Amino acid sequence: MKHFVFSIDVEDWFQVENLKGIVVHEAWPDAELRVSQSTQTVLDILKRHGVRATFFILGWIAERKPGLVKRIADHGHEIASHGYKHELLHKIDKLDIDSDIEKSLEILSPLSHSNIVGYRAPSFSITKDAARSLKSMGFIYDASLNEFQFNRRYGRITTYKKTGAVGNKQCVYTILDNGLIEFPISVNTYLSVYWPLGGGYFRLSPMWFLKKQLRDVLRLNDVASIYLHPWEFDPGQPRLKALGLNYHFRQYCRLDETASKFECLIKLVKEMPDLQINTFGEIANSFVDSPSM
Repeated sequence: MKHFVFSIDVEDWFQVENLKGIVVHEAWPDAELRVSQSTQTVLDILKRHGVRATFFILGWIAERKPGLVKRIADHGHEIASHGYKHELLHKIDKLDIDSDIEKSLEILSPLSHSNIVGYRAPSFSITKDAARSLKSMGFIYDASLNEFQFNRRYGRITTYKKTGAVGNKQCVYTILDNGLIEFPISVNTYLSVYWPLGGGYFRLSPMWFLKKQLRDVLRLNDVASIYLHPWEFDPGQPRLKALGLNYHFRQYCRLDETASKFECLIKLVKEMPDLQINTFGEIANSFVDSPSM
């Protein structure tokens, strides 16, 4: 039995790292909030196909849209933390990391139907300090490690393989040196280039290639996942002309195709034999309860 997780990083269009040079944090309160509508698009698709997902929610969003977080939880999805301010962790010190994570927990916990046990670092910028903090705060897992080699924002952290049980099936998973479970971003290697399953990489990939990615990653891993953002389902979002060509392409490429491709991927995942759809929290809790831990 293999396991697949649909994960959504809930942040709005103006909070993306690619736009930091134009929309500074101090300008966020004045930006148009579109996250409720775009997240509802995701929720509707998931409901239509009977699929539950893990939502990594930015504390800044949850603070302003608590009803949205409750709606996600009421749909049966897992609520997890994406931090508060969406700052790259390797650019702030440990005290600020701790404060950012703790603040997100304070906001998210009352809105969730269960304990928050998972975290994803902004722009996958996980650090050793952050991993230590997560463990001390009671998190069970992190889902931030992205091995795509051409993005300097992504954090690098040492992991180890371990075997545990999900139900009555053995499953190989990844842990950090402090015992925190790590769910790496699903990545395949083609012609020596790593290609993640999610985000802009997902939007750029034709469906035939996504099918190949899914088969390849499941051939090598017991747990696979995809990550997307609500703003990627929002082709009507404001277009910032001051963006350079590179960032403009990465931000706006094929936004009008995300929803339909996402539905196609869900159908593909559901049709695959011996593949079970779970949340990260369900899998992580199964590992924790496993005697092999």
